[in-house]
Amino acid sequence: MKPKTYQMKTKETTNRFGDYIAEKKGHTKSFDPFTVDNKVDLQTKNVTKNIDALNAALDSYTAMGVKVWLTHAVNNINSLKEESLPGNKVFMEFEKTVGESVHATVISKLEDYTMGPEWFYNSHQHLNSEGTAVRSQKLLEDILRQLEKK
Repeated sequence: MKPKTYQMKTKETTNRFGDYIAEKKGHTKSFDPFTVDNKVDLQTKNVTKNIDALNAALDSYTAMGVKVWLTHAVNNINSLKEESLPGNKVFMEFEKTVGESVHATVISKLEDYTMGPEWFYNSHQHLNSEGTAVRSQKLLEDILRQLEKK
């Protein structure tokens, strides 16, 4: 029986943040297990249903004088339903609703973090080493662009 991930953590398999990276190192095979039945639907009702708890936390940070910037999480483009793909109405409504509903500045564009399967290794949100580099560069550009506005 294969040991659980937490049982395999060693200096060689875990980075300084505690992330399990053994599968990720040198992994270049793309991850694309998605069928029509398990694809993600970017519905605005999902944002509004869960926004209150997030905004309560963000408001508490603001009350302490903290400025919060948010960025979109990465998504494997192949994990999205057809109507939720970049450029489609549902995609654009989702991004607009997030930007208008959250009590923080969203510094990224959802399309920039919707990436091809070649950047993922074992799920639709786990980037491989190359994907991490691409996402980190995009995040750096988003942060620098926001800092220029100040």
